[in-house]
Amino acid sequence: MQTTLKGVQNMAFAIMRLEKVKTISAMTNRQNHNTRKKGATITDELPMKPTSLVEDKGISYSEFFKEKTKGMKIRKDAVKGLECIMTFSPNGVRERDLLQWSEDCKRWLFRTFGEDNIFSCQVHLSEKTPHIHALIIPIRDNKLNAKAIVGNKSNLSRLQDDYAKCVQKYGLERGIDKKITK
Repeated sequence: MQTTLKGVQNMAFAIMRLEKVKTISAMTNRQNHNTRKKGATITDELPMKPTSLVEDKGISYSEFFKEKTKGMKIRKDAVKGLECIMTFSPNGVRERDLLQWSEDCKRWLFRTFGEDNIFSCQVHLSEKTPHIHALIIPIRDNKLNAKAIVGNKSNLSRLQDDYAKCVQKYGLERGIDKKITK
């Protein structure tokens, strides 16, 4: 069945965005933001701090990167990390489903990128729509290789399809393909 734009406002969508990050410092900045160390404040209206879904490594992303890539030849222009954001449209997951949704997202991340490649994974419940930020080192076949993971637009679309299948039990549907919305 082809999805059309008619009636979209009543649908609840699964949303997964994956972004390549070119520098270690940009990954560190994202980590500081995601853990609310810098760049975002917890207010009286939004009092909850992010909840980590993976054990804190106790090291910086820079140290993690050095450990994971030890002995690898790293190109100067290589992608140094990925940030994956998973969420849903505002009418998506009911409050009582959030814990299970978070765990399912974590399992999807582990299966898709490899548990050892996940540096951090925080659930943010302090904003209007809950979401998860995951920072990932793009290692595949013992090489730093974001292209093998993200690939082209077609591969990214397949990742989004796979994520949507993972969370469809919450009544979330795959977002509308770009080809249809153009």
